[in-house]
Amino acid sequence: MKKHLLTYFYISLSLVLAFTLNSCKDDNPQTSESTKGDFKIEFEHVWGPTLSPFVMNTQLVHPMSADTLTVNLLKYYVSNIVLYKADGSTFKVPESYYLISPEENIVTISNVPTAEYTRMEFLLGVDSVSNFSGLQEGALNPSNGMFWSWSTGYIFTRIEGKSPQSPSGVFLYHLGGYQSPYNAINKKSIAFTETALNIKPTATPQVHLTVNVAKFWHGPVKIADLNVIHNVGDNAVSMSRNFADGFLLDHVHQ
Repeated sequence: MKKHLLTYFYISLSLVLAFTLNSCKDDNPQTSESTKGDFKIEFEHVWGPTLSPFVMNTQLVHPMSADTLTVNLLKYYVSNIVLYKADGSTFKVPESYYLISPEENIVTISNVPTAEYTRMEFLLGVDSVSNFSGLQEGALNPSNGMFWSWSTGYIFTRIEGKSPQSPSGVFLYHLGGYQSPYNAINKKSIAFTETALNIKPTATPQVHLTVNVAKFWHGPVKIADLNVIHNVGDNAVSMSRNFADGFLLDHVHQ
């Protein structure tokens, strides 16, 4: 009888120890910083089909219209970044809202799960939810000069400057709108075809994109005919779409 009781005791003790060890493993899953990494995105602003350097406050000639123009302000929103693996699974970068300009053109994305990513998506603009979410901070702070009103929402892109072709000598394009039929939000998909984005804790790779500023005027809007946009509408949608076409992958630097 004592032998049976002793055997039962050892079996019970083994089960308790096994349960305790498993519980300890579950409470400390391997999701520490060692399984994450960072990467950067650089937005290099260029001009025209030769992708020559775009320089603020410098007179440029448009390759299609031959208009001369000088840009003295350019800024736009990049948001809702999503990374894709080859198997289709994704990582959505939380709270990813960035205000990009030629002066502030590099962003760092932190705490990305270690993996090899083959594609990246992002919005040019601000999603509809954030357009009516009330007072916000960071890149979405109205003090950045990129907000119309609580009913109209954010200005997605501002480009301003001067041109002799403009009736007033200047141009002011404030582009936005998130509701149909005047939705100026554009989704960009960037495939890493030659070099995948390899995220690991020991390196910080960089995705290098070129942004062709001349693309703004690759549509029906001409400075001589329309030099000011300050509201939603067909012209804002058209210019936003043209600008989105100017985002291309240059390379991924590991």
